[in-house]
Amino acid sequence: QSARIAGELEAAQRIQTATLPRADLLQGDGRIDIAATMIPARETGGDLYDFFRLDDRRLFFLVGDVAGKGLSASIFMAVSKALYKSATLRAASADIGELMSVANAEVSRDNQEMLFVTAFAGILDLETGELDYCNAGHDNPYLVHPADTAVRRIDDGDGPPLCAMSDFEYRGGQHAMRPGELLCVITDGVSEAQDPARALYGSARVEAILPRLGGGGATARGVVDALQADVEAFAAGAEPADDLTILVLRWHGPGAAG
Repeated sequence: QSARIAGELEAAQRIQTATLPRADLLQGDGRIDIAATMIPARETGGDLYDFFRLDDRRLFFLVGDVAGKGLSASIFMAVSKALYKSATLRAASADIGELMSVANAEVSRDNQEMLFVTAFAGILDLETGELDYCNAGHDNPYLVHPADTAVRRIDDGDGPPLCAMSDFEYRGGQHAMRPGELLCVITDGVSEAQDPARALYGSARVEAILPRLGGGGATARGVVDALQADVEAFAAGAEPADDLTILVLRWHGPGAAG
């Protein structure tokens, strides 16, 4: 029976991982570099991320975190991701706040377990660098540019987590990205990672390491891998407190799509 359960969980993990997008979908487009990782605390997890083109010049991306972890969170994660993507593709020209409101209503409809999802979603114009975004109770993302010495945080365009208020009207925010600027979105599996003494990794460590990682010419994959490695080194083998997800994108500026 233990082997059967382990096999089913392994199959669930494969299915969950297979729903995540591949970075090579954007390979060859010189305007953007994007990478992400999702490491569940158990066999399956409740974190999610997604990115896909809305058209030739607009890229949609999302990072989310379902309350809790394990199998129940992973099932709700899969449902939430599918509903959000469906809502976005049905109304690809809608405002990002409207998209978040529609997704909130969709995910809230059949939620008898009263779970909720924090989410940060954005639409990046690959020609102008205009970033429209909306934050539903998620950790504020980080912005890094080679010309800056300090990390900036996106702290507007926010509202409650999805499913907290089914009829909430979200309002988005805007940011004009500069060529070379890097955006990093994480879940609390990064900031709340603990070492053996139960000290937290914390957002201050993220703000300290990102300029070194993203301030130069490092690729998005390089930043993701280095940040993940730093968190794992800090944890020093301690059991993960939560699922860990990191999404990094760098806008290189307008140009040929390739």
